[in-house]
Amino acid sequence: MSKKRRTHKECLQCIESIKSLKQMTETQCSDGNANHDPIMHGMANGMIFALSLFEAGTPDYLEAPEVWLCDLPQPEKISASSVKG
Repeated sequence: MSKKRRTHKECLQCIESIKSLKQMTETQCSDGNANHDPIMHGMANGMIFALSLFEAGTPDYLEAPEVWLCDLPQPEKISASSVKG
């Protein structure tokens, strides 16, 4: 079985896809996303793994925070009816 060579256009599409994955991974790993809850943390580490497949490196996974942002007390919402004029 012979391997099909990729066209120049296909190679450029792969490069653009990897660039997009890298940008999305950076966003997912940012403060407020990866440390929001365990699901978002797992998604960040999954994206780190996927990116490592293309970059031929060892994934540098994120550690879980001691406290998830979703578990922190939330400030009360201010509504128009709660503001006295």
